[in-house]
Amino acid sequence: MKIRYIFPILLACMFIFGLSLSAYAVPQLKIGVAAENMDDSARLNFGIANNSASYAGVNAKIELPAYVSVKSVSKGNLLSSSFFTSHHSPEGNIITVIAYSGTSAFSGNGTLFTLELDTSAASDGTHSVEFGESSDTFVNSKCALSDAGGNSLTLTQQSGYLAIGQTDSDSDGLPDALEQAIAGNSTGLSPDADYDGDGEDNWDEFQNMTDLTDANSFLSMLAGDLNNDQLITLADTIIALKIVAGISIQVATIDVAISGERIGLEDAVYALQFVANLTD
Repeated sequence: MKIRYIFPILLACMFIFGLSLSAYAVPQLKIGVAAENMDDSARLNFGIANNSASYAGVNAKIELPAYVSVKSVSKGNLLSSSFFTSHHSPEGNIITVIAYSGTSAFSGNGTLFTLELDTSAASDGTHSVEFGESSDTFVNSKCALSDAGGNSLTLTQQSGYLAIGQTDSDSDGLPDALEQAIAGNSTGLSPDADYDGDGEDNWDEFQNMTDLTDANSFLSMLAGDLNNDQLITLADTIIALKIVAGISIQVATIDVAISGERIGLEDAVYALQFVANLTD
């Protein structure tokens, strides 16, 4: 075969091979990296990456470090109000989370659940957070994705880390345990750098309890989140009602108002509906 014919054939093969790789990309369910804040709490994300399809359901068992408990689980940015969600802890430190919708699907990359954790009784250090196994029959696998027909789909999984403790050897504002989880040592992470390239530096992400390793995890103004904890709960309803009653109280910013202009009964109603899964 003449040389001038070889290169077009090679290019064609590379193109076809590249298409096949993208067409059959395997999604990855992943546990994030979280750091304990000064109030003995942490916010751990569970999400999906490398995704090019849509899904109607997801479930996972997540094994937390010893003496870490779950205060609440909230939907992430990928799950709409039409998704039924549930969570419980069947055995020890293993929490089961599940989401399913018979009418909608989620797609793209981002957060599926956020686990609000109580770390007050846990030991300091860098702890691995794995996909767990238990005898719980509520979910019969470590983690799974399903399509609209309820069929389980091929996936990969990635463990995460929970950094507990406020010891800061290099006095840079980032705890040793967090730097160890990300950089592999207690001094290798700069607070001014942006590890995940999401536009927020590492120190701000630590302060805001977002994931320094996930570009889809960053602080944003969430409509209805009056106390700026990145969740919409009954606490936001109480804040709105106090404002309506004329009680002076500090809120995140007026930008979180549902109307965009003032905080009032509309925000209280929205928060109640959100908690009841009646709205996004």
